[in-house]
Amino acid sequence: MGDRDFLDKMLREFIAHVPAQIQVLRGSVENGDAQTLEGVAHSLKGAAKNLSAKGIASVALRLEQMGREGDLTQARQVLGDLEGKAERLREYISQSEW
Repeated sequence: MGDRDFLDKMLREFIAHVPAQIQVLRGSVENGDAQTLEGVAHSLKGAAKNLSAKGIASVALRLEQMGREGDLTQARQVLGDLEGKAERLREYISQSEW
């Protein structure tokens, strides 16, 4: 397996798990659970950084900081941004000629 094949496999695996993570993040925002928001966002940020998914990592960092500070007032809006970035990455990955 070449480097491109490995990266493709890793990106596909990553993006397959993002919707479940977003669901957990959304639930933590709805329940006012800042600790879970911080932890899940931190994990997502790390995985995204490892794959150079900088847009997702940046938004996950914002959510992580919101959770750490206990201020979730803008979290729904930021989650929408995260969903958009994840969708763009999913579309990019699905292109066969990247």
